[in-house]
Amino acid sequence: MVGAVACVAPPLAVVGFAQWRGAKRRQLRSDLVEGLVPLMGIGVEVRCSRWAKREYIHPRPGRIEVRYAAASRDWDPKWMQQLTATVEARVGVDYKVEKHQSARKRVYLIPDISEEEITDDSPRAALAYKADVVIRELLGKESSATYSWGEDDSLSSIQVEFPNEIAVKLVSRMKRQSVERVVTGTLPGRWRSSWDIENSTANFRLRTEFPAAVPHPKINVTDENRYLIPSAVTEDGDTVFWDLRSTDPHGLTTGRTGTGKTVVLLGTCMEFAGRNWAVWVADPKRVEFLGIRKWPNVQVVATTVEDQIAMIWDAFELMEHRYRLIETAGADEDDFEPLLVLADEYTEFRSAVNAWWSENKHKGAPSKCPIFNAVGSLARLARKARIHLRFGMQRPDAELLSGEVRDNLGDRHSLGRLSPQGAQMMWEAAYIGTSVPRKIPGRGTATGPDGQPAEAQAYWTPDPRKVARSRKAGDIEILEGLYPTSTTHKRFTYEIEDEDSPTWLDDNDKPTLYTPWAAITQARRVPSPDADQHLTLDELLDDLSSAREAAAGETSAPAPEPREDRHLQLVREDEEPDDYGLVQTVCADRLRPGDLIDVDGDWVVVEEAVADPDEEGMISIAWRSDDDDAGELALTADDMLEVRRMTEESD
Repeated sequence: MVGAVACVAPPLAVVGFAQWRGAKRRQLRSDLVEGLVPLMGIGVEVRCSRWAKREYIHPRPGRIEVRYAAASRDWDPKWMQQLTATVEARVGVDYKVEKHQSARKRVYLIPDISEEEITDDSPRAALAYKADVVIRELLGKESSATYSWGEDDSLSSIQVEFPNEIAVKLVSRMKRQSVERVVTGTLPGRWRSSWDIENSTANFRLRTEFPAAVPHPKINVTDENRYLIPSAVTEDGDTVFWDLRSTDPHGLTTGRTGTGKTVVLLGTCMEFAGRNWAVWVADPKRVEFLGIRKWPNVQVVATTVEDQIAMIWDAFELMEHRYRLIETAGADEDDFEPLLVLADEYTEFRSAVNAWWSENKHKGAPSKCPIFNAVGSLARLARKARIHLRFGMQRPDAELLSGEVRDNLGDRHSLGRLSPQGAQMMWEAAYIGTSVPRKIPGRGTATGPDGQPAEAQAYWTPDPRKVARSRKAGDIEILEGLYPTSTTHKRFTYEIEDEDSPTWLDDNDKPTLYTPWAAITQARRVPSPDADQHLTLDELLDDLSSAREAAAGETSAPAPEPREDRHLQLVREDEEPDDYGLVQTVCADRLRPGDLIDVDGDWVVVEEAVADPDEEGMISIAWRSDDDDAGELALTADDMLEVRRMTEESD
């Protein structure tokens, strides 16, 4: 279903500088009329135009047209002198007669200034004027701005000081983001802001270019970063961390096929394993984490619904055990080693569990599988037990992202572009992440170092299964830097007994009350048949060494041919679906972030559409392409455009 047109007005300014400026100009016209009535009669009219730029407190028109009554003494030289003297007294600037049309009873006046005093009309001055208007519109008429310029006279940064009474209104993050969005929508380029509310200052600067890919750096654990799990970098070059000791002990990663979600989750698993901590994975697709099944310290990759339920229940039981140790044995939270419990494709997992429960629910059982209660308990309580949940899903899920579970998934990372509905669920703002370029894998929005959402480029973490086939030197080197220094956790599987097992027979070998759910809750860990076999990089590292030698000219040996092992054939992923609806016609003042519009034959996404504070009736539109190109459009409010919007079902 195509999303309905949002009938909302263009964004309003924080203060209303344009209205204040207009009032000052109207007041000047009224003053001129009042001063000229004794000379020209009650019917006198004054029209002002060509207003001087950057003169707000005392506005100065570049041209004044005076229309007067036929009975006026316009033939008297003193009459004209009185006219110019009155205008000069009211405006505060000397004026001279440009032309006098006696027959039409009109006089045109212009400022009497020298060539040196003529206002600078260069492109830089015009841009500075527009920036002045925007800043005063947003942050108050008494705000002041200092500009920095690039070599090509492009505006690169704006340092602003604003009144204290405005600072109070900017305490809200939403207000500050609104200001940033309007600046992006009205000035050339894409802008971001930093704020010092205490000192009533702000800095706006052009966004820097992102790298197309960021290789996952080598693990180098120190006391300072042991509990900081890195996953991406922001446009400022800051590392995005999942802080396991913060109030956000659990996390959520979303992304459609091809956006890089699995790559990010693989990196998270390897970061935990590289710290010699245990990793448990639920893999409903069965092949997404095939490449790390034998990675050291990855203890279990559960692929059947029964094993996945058993794994979640096992984590719940471990949490209960650790709580008992704290309560009765004097243990401390720091005595426990962190455990990663990763539930990928959680929406698929939930559907599979519901189907399994409908077939295996026993008499008197609740309508909903109890494993979901265990998930809720883990989300609320597992932090103290050093058990950390990470959910993966293709789209933000309304059922998961509601209530207590959502509140405990504080560390979030959305890969790719979100719909306004998905952005609202994920980031509690319908515009965040809606303009992420679609053709750059790994680009998305993540919880930044300051706890606020920030655009980020995820680390590239290669899948060992695919590297074994491709033998790319760069990928081998990345895996070498992530490989654990030791194996401290051996692999296991779950043994789930059937109803004929002795466990379910009484002393007379008669069946007791067996249920599939009871069997899962009694599942035992047993060592995997290949528990002592681990994926090694020796063969891959030999390839890397050969590649390095060849690059240095030390050997003429050809690079190894890719292996054709059948079990290493790549699973081809479908192309990313187009989640946008049919073309509809929308007027410019009804555009919203996330809409697709046609620019020169290409569909680009609207990053912001705002009323231009300097040009009444105009809408400034900032857009962004799938390749991360950006540009601006200026349209009248009633211009009609062809628009495509994300369907509501897309998230």
